[in-house]
Amino acid sequence: MFRLYNKTDQVYASPDDFATEAEAAAYAAAFRRRFARQGYYLTAECCRIDPADIELVIEPVASP
Repeated sequence: MFRLYNKTDQVYASPDDFATEAEAAAYAAAFRRRFARQGYYLTAECCRIDPADIELVIEPVASP
C-alpha cells in the first residue's frame, strides 16, 4: 500500500491509500492536471506555482 504526500502543503494529497505505486503515480499526474486549466496551483501559503512544481511524494504505508 502507498500514500501520496503533498510536500508542498505538508498534507496528504488523497485520503485514500493506493494498492500500487503505479496507481499513486497516476493519481499524482491527475492531481497536477486538475490545476493546468487555471494555470497555477495555489499553495496553503497563498503562493501561485506551476502545477508541475507541486511536490508529491509516494510513500509506502508502514505495516502494523
